[in-house]
Amino acid sequence: MEEEFKLKDDGTMRRLRAISQSPHELAWRIELLSTLERMRIESEVSTRSILQTQARLERSVAHLTPTKLASLINAQIDEKLKPLNQDSKRIWRVAVWSFDKAVTVCVAVLCAMIGLKGHK
Repeated sequence: MEEEFKLKDDGTMRRLRAISQSPHELAWRIELLSTLERMRIESEVSTRSILQTQARLERSVAHLTPTKLASLINAQIDEKLKPLNQDSKRIWRVAVWSFDKAVTVCVAVLCAMIGLKGHK
């Protein structure tokens, strides 16, 4: 039992041995037994809780197939990219409009320069 019941501090183990050899050894053993029983019950309760949580989690994600999961993720990505796509479309429209106006101005200037050279 000593190898299984390890404590961090050697002094604690010595104190436990001294208590166990005292005249009230029976009371100490009963207290130790009840403590071990409480620890076992706590362990069982936490294990059951973990298993119930795991079963609930498995039931809640059982309907998700890899294709459904991929489609959900793609839908979320599309939702997050919508503002970015709208901004890029708006910027592209402004760039095309600016290029159109710049070409119009350049053609007008070129025509004016040709007209002025031809006039001289």
